[in-house]
Amino acid sequence: MFRVFIVEDNEPTSRRLASELKAEIPQAEVTTALTYEQAETEIEVRRGGVVFDAVILDSKIPKGGIPQIVTDLCPLLHRVMPGTFVVHMTAYSDDPSFQDHFRDFHVRSSGPRGLLLPKEGSWDKTLINALVREKIERQLDRLMDYRQSTFRVRTDNDGTFRTAVLAGDIERHWHRLPDGTKDRIHEHFDVDETNGSVTVSLGGAA
Repeated sequence: MFRVFIVEDNEPTSRRLASELKAEIPQAEVTTALTYEQAETEIEVRRGGVVFDAVILDSKIPKGGIPQIVTDLCPLLHRVMPGTFVVHMTAYSDDPSFQDHFRDFHVRSSGPRGLLLPKEGSWDKTLINALVREKIERQLDRLMDYRQSTFRVRTDNDGTFRTAVLAGDIERHWHRLPDGTKDRIHEHFDVDETNGSVTVSLGGAA
C-alpha cells in the first residue's frame, strides 16, 4: 500500500491526478482535499494512526482567503507524520517565499523531505516519476534490514511477499527510476535488461 494525499482546490485537476496515480501505481490509496480546512482535518485525524507516504500540496490553496498557507500545513505534517514525502506544486516556483520555505523546511531542517514542482511543461509526469521513486525507495527501506552495514532480506512469509511485489514494481517502473535508485537496486537484486525488457530477481547479496 502506498498512501497519497492530494490537496488541490481545482477539482478537475485533483480528479485527474488521482486517476493518473491509480493507473501508474495500482497499489496507491488516494485521499483528496479541496480546502485547507479539509486537509488540516484529514491530517489531524491520522495523528497516532496510519499516516500518508506522500502529500501533494497545491501551494496556492487558500486558508480563509489568504494565499501561501503551505507554511502552516508543513509544520502540521512535521508534527503528525514527519516521514512523509511532500510535493509542493506551484506556478510560482520562482517566488522567493516558496524557495525560502523549501530550502529552510525541506532541505536544512529535519522536516518532511520534499519536492518543489513548477506547474509547467510535463509537470504531471515529473510528479508521477517522483512518487514512483519514493514508493520503491520506501519498499526497499521496509523490506531490508541494515545491520553493521550488511544487507539482509527478511525471510519471513511477509518478507517473501513484499519481495515479489517490489520486484514487480521495479520491472514495471524501471525506466522511470533515477540512477541513484537503480544503483541501490543493483546492489541487492539481479536486474536483466536484455531484449528490451527488465527482469528482476533476488541477488546473491541476500
